[in-house]
Amino acid sequence: MKKFFDRFKVRVKRFGQDTKGIAAVEFALLTPTVVLMFFSIVELSDALTANRKVAMAASTLADLASREYTLTYADAQGMFTAVNNILSPYGITGATFTLMSIVPDPSNNDAPVVAWSLNQDMNEVYAPGTSYTSLPSANNTTSGVSLLASGQSLIVVEVTYPFTSTISGYRSENFTFHKKEIRWPRIKSQIAYCDANGTCIGA
Repeated sequence: MKKFFDRFKVRVKRFGQDTKGIAAVEFALLTPTVVLMFFSIVELSDALTANRKVAMAASTLADLASREYTLTYADAQGMFTAVNNILSPYGITGATFTLMSIVPDPSNNDAPVVAWSLNQDMNEVYAPGTSYTSLPSANNTTSGVSLLASGQSLIVVEVTYPFTSTISGYRSENFTFHKKEIRWPRIKSQIAYCDANGTCIGA
C-alpha cells in the first residue's frame, strides 16, 4: 500500500509540473477577450469617423448656402450632392438634412420664424412663418448679443444621422448623431430661395 501511495504522489507531482498545453489553454481563454476588444475599437473608430463626416457635411452645407445671393433649386441640389460625397462611404441614405433660413418676425417682437426650408429630397420641411425655437440662448440676448437682429437672417442646417456599424449591423440598436450649424449670410442680409418653378420666397 505504501508503494501505491508513493507512486501516486510521484504522479501527482509530475502532473503539477507538466506545463504542456498551457499556452493553448491561455490562448483559448484570452482569444474571446482580445477579439472583442479588437472589434470594439474598430466599431468606435468607425463611429467617430462617421460623426466627424456628419459634422463636416453640416458645416459645408451651411457655409455654401450662406454664400449665395439667391439660392436656386439647382444650387440646392448641387449642395446636397456635395454633402453626399462628404459622407462617403456612408452616404446620405437614412440621414435627414434640413436647410433653412430663419428670419425675425416684426409682428411678434422679432421672434425667429422660418422663411423657407427644404431637405435632401428637395421638399419643404416647415411652412413659411413657422416659429423656430432652437436657436442658441445668445439669441435671447443673455450674452448681450443677439444672433438674429431685425432685418437680418440666419442660415441653419440641422442633421440627424442614424449610424449603424458595418461590423455590428446585425444589432437592433445604433447611434444617432445630431448636428446643427448656423451661419450669417455673407452677401446680403436675407437669402431668398427659388424653387423649380422659379417661385422665390424669403426676401
